[in-house]
Amino acid sequence: MPGLVTTALLEFQFIWNLFYWPLIAVGSKELQTIQVAIAQQTTQTQVYWGRIFAGSVLASVPVILLFLAMQRYYVKGVVMSGLKG
Repeated sequence: MPGLVTTALLEFQFIWNLFYWPLIAVGSKELQTIQVAIAQQTTQTQVYWGRIFAGSVLASVPVILLFLAMQRYYVKGVVMSGLKG
């Protein structure tokens, strides 16, 4: 079980942080992922740092909450991987 939870956490984080596929596939501003919206807060003349930082926090919250919910299994998997037979 701990190995499956660890794999699920890492896979969720990988999929959550995808950038290029949503950038290419989604043309509507209403359907953009938060990662694409963060990247579009920079122009040639101005960088909207407040929006970038706020979006980064919002993008991090689901991953952190999932990790905190599954932390017990993740730590157990790390501890068990160091034990010998």
